[in-house]
Amino acid sequence: MTQTLAQPQPRVIPPVTGWDTEVFVLRGDDRAALRQRVLALVEQVEHQPDAPLVDFAAALAREVQPGGSRLTVVAGSRADLLTRLKRAADRLGDPKTKQIRDANGLYFFEQPLAEQGTVAFLFPGEGAQYLNMLADLCCVFPEVEETFAWCDQLAAEAGRPESSLRRVLHLPTDATAEDKAAAELELRGLGPSIFGVLLADQAILRVLENLQIPVSAMAGHSAGELGALLASGAMNARDQHGSRLPEIMEIMQRQESDAGGPEVVLLAVGASKATIMEVANEVAGGSVIVAMDNCPHQCVAVGPAHPVAAVEAALTERGIICERLPFKRPYHTPLFEPYMGALRELFVGVPFNQTQTAVYCCSTGELFPTDPDAMRALAVNHWVTPVEFTRMIESMHRDGVRLFVECGPRGNLSAFVEDILRGKSFAAIPANVLRKSGPTQINHMVAQLVAHGVDLNLGYLYAGRVGEEPNPLTPSLRRKGEKSQTSANTRRKRRF
Repeated sequence: MTQTLAQPQPRVIPPVTGWDTEVFVLRGDDRAALRQRVLALVEQVEHQPDAPLVDFAAALAREVQPGGSRLTVVAGSRADLLTRLKRAADRLGDPKTKQIRDANGLYFFEQPLAEQGTVAFLFPGEGAQYLNMLADLCCVFPEVEETFAWCDQLAAEAGRPESSLRRVLHLPTDATAEDKAAAELELRGLGPSIFGVLLADQAILRVLENLQIPVSAMAGHSAGELGALLASGAMNARDQHGSRLPEIMEIMQRQESDAGGPEVVLLAVGASKATIMEVANEVAGGSVIVAMDNCPHQCVAVGPAHPVAAVEAALTERGIICERLPFKRPYHTPLFEPYMGALRELFVGVPFNQTQTAVYCCSTGELFPTDPDAMRALAVNHWVTPVEFTRMIESMHRDGVRLFVECGPRGNLSAFVEDILRGKSFAAIPANVLRKSGPTQINHMVAQLVAHGVDLNLGYLYAGRVGEEPNPLTPSLRRKGEKSQTSANTRRKRRF
């Protein structure tokens, strides 16, 4: 007798606005020509009040050619677009202006970073998760919806549709305050936290791949290192272990609940690793470990409750901010060994391969070895080894990375990079942040990369939203002799 699998119940994700902004890309052979194009677009937009903004944006994107001077604008209304274009024209007319980096949506760089170095993807790990993360991207990018729907599929195939991880990640619109509090608590659990972020990382990765960002290196923070290994092709585990995801999450959560040993405290500290270790050696005799060296002004110290309390008191006396984290998993220390059963099992038989994309290890701060067995050993023991994120970012910058794109939720790693490389030539660009909608932040990410001279598949942003040749631009705005990029963009594969 054939058993019919239980089907997941229909869900309703929170209301979204869809594409609430557009990104406008202008290019000139030099700065003076760029300014003229800005002024011409102002005139065009003012004289065509009924033309949809998306038509202007798509037409400009089709005409972008490599090189030159570039200005990018993110705007959600005609008024915002005109205001930013006029501001840009004024600033481009001032020779003292070397760059425009307006978080409201205006970007220009006289010395674009793509001419100075390469692009890397950074994958966040546990701690980046938040309720309804990327839910507003599910409505505009089919591949994001497909990635989260995979959770529903796995749970249905296991005969437990109610156990889908998406049930915790994306709450229905009628969720109560109690529902949200319960989901927040569950999302902090070991299994949901790790796999929830990895799921979001992979969803955003598919968007970045379709934009055809020319990535030369990858790296992750904590659990995000798995995301980097998967994305680079160094590790392929979805087919072998995807169907076991619900079971593995349950095992990990049970191990966390049953794990014994002394009470452990995780302390986020607004100071460098050297400062924390100096204090820890003085008052705790080495029993407190810096488990995560995130950046010069944030580390995570881990240890038994009483020694951590002594370190916390000593640091506070120095005026250093400390905050206890709301969970007690001693990540990246030998104390995490009791939790390792399911993780070690997860890696048994997983093939590791050499890859053309460089992958950096946040345990060593350097490139992963090329030997598959050595790669596997690092990937597994990573969980009982301190994170050297500061050292890793410095190594990547030393090796020529200048543009760091955070391929995951929230944007924490971009803030770390800003702190680590302060004063050097670089840009850290998150693909997702809490303070902006998902589509708008994707537009800001695209705008910054293009302004820095990175050539992207811009037509991907407008697939299904405009016809093949909607072009409200008059010949006066188009550059004579430039070939339309429509055919090139159309030929590119759009993976949804």
